Amino acid sequence: LVLKEVERACHYACSQVGQNRLRATVKPYGSYPIAVSLPGISDIDGIVILQSCLPSDDTVLHSVDSNRFLNKVASRIFYLYRNAKVRIRVSSNGDKELNILTIKLAPQYPSLDLMVCRLDSNENPIDDLSVDAMNTIQDSNAITAAIHSFRRNTPLNIAQIITGALRIIKLWANNRKIYGTKFGFLGGAGWVILLLWFLQSDNVDLSAISDESTTIGSASCKLVRIFFQRILSKWSSSDVVTLSDNDANESKVFREDVELAIDRKKMAVIPPHSGGNFGKSSTRSSYLTIVNEMLRAKRLLEGKPSNLNSVLDIFTMHGLVLALSIEI
Repeated sequence: LVLKEVERACHYACSQVGQNRLRATVKPYGSYPIAVSLPGISDIDGIVILQSCLPSDDTVLHSVDSNRFLNKVASRIFYLYRNAKVRIRVSSNGDKELNILTIKLAPQYPSLDLMVCRLDSNENPIDDLSVDAMNTIQDSNAITAAIHSFRRNTPLNIAQIITGALRIIKLWANNRKIYGTKFGFLGGAGWVILLLWFLQSDNVDLSAISDESTTIGSASCKLVRIFFQRILSKWSSSDVVTLSDNDANESKVFREDVELAIDRKKMAVIPPHSGGNFGKSSTRSSYLTIVNEMLRAKRLLEGKPSNLNSVLDIFTMHGLVLALSIEI
């Protein structure tokens, strides 16, 4: 409902500022499109793509101010949902200032953060902020492709096993208070890349996990066990965590982020296209806190009896069932 209503508001705003010569499409990225969002934890991240319909419409596109467009969207949302909460904030990155519209339709719905990407009639970004937005979409596509690259001819769907494991790991991190970039830890996308990097770099037999399991949920739990038991041996021997993607270009920004993270002894969890570091807000102490929590999980799983619920601490069996049964 949230995405549908926001896209409807974007179409209205586009008709107002674009003289019916532009089209608007909302592209979600992050946890939502790969079905690993969790109620009360995950928000929805989206990019509204404003694109010229024809080459002659490019001049109209250049005249559209992103902040003005987002204000039109916010006004439309508030007109349709009088109890909705909307605000526009500015996120600074160097000399760039990105306008982000946050929308909360109602208490029971997740918030949605929306930014603007402007493409000309040839689908080329017209400014640096639009280039960054397109790189973010490419990161999201690379994550989706990585999940489906593990597809095997097995009784159970491998992609669903992976996304189930991701939901469990995200909720574990949240319950252990090591979740969220604003606290110096990894956010949702960082944990996603960490697990996928682990699967790409470790010899995990996903086919065997599927063959030995009777349900997606039990297979996801087995994958989580393997992750906790092996991740530190892999992570401790690598300076950088990123996804293998043949289409990615290791740009100067990518290299600078990696070098800065290594120099400051912080986490370097790098998406393949945008080059930003999902561990950029971390410190040496927050990194060590994550390591200690992983060691705790590993020890509990090696104990007798081995109990995944004890690893998840306040993560109850009800919560485990919820995490594995969420449908987006």
